[in-house]
Amino acid sequence: MKADRISGTIWLLFSLVVIEESYRLGLGALRAPEAGFLPFVAGMTLGILSFLLLLSTGGLKQRRTGKVEGLSFNRQRLPKVFYIMTSLFVYALLLPTLGFILCTGIFIGFLLIAIERQRWPVVISTAILVPFISYLLFDVWLKMNLPKGFLSY
Repeated sequence: MKADRISGTIWLLFSLVVIEESYRLGLGALRAPEAGFLPFVAGMTLGILSFLLLLSTGGLKQRRTGKVEGLSFNRQRLPKVFYIMTSLFVYALLLPTLGFILCTGIFIGFLLIAIERQRWPVVISTAILVPFISYLLFDVWLKMNLPKGFLSY
């Protein structure tokens, strides 16, 4: 609980710095975002999540169960951490070649199969919907140039 309070406070302060600096860059409008728009949204999201973490450290789990969950190193989770880090590295390498939609779909599918062990309908639908919605949001709506890859969609 104490570690959550400390990390929540640090992340909240960091989010305030990100918000301040992104505001200095200029936010622009929703239809015409400037350089500070995306960091501003990220800083706001981080600030809200940090604040929620600070609110949740009131000991609700401790009062319900009578036990305090501690932070501990778990060797059984190391392979998952390795798979995630390796897949992020491979994603970054293949993104220019495969393009955003295909590479992101494969990445999401891999995470849902190897890390979360989801059923195939969930894996397939999520691996199709997440890149498609992200493409619509960033490429079509916000007019950001995403890597097209060899498909040149």
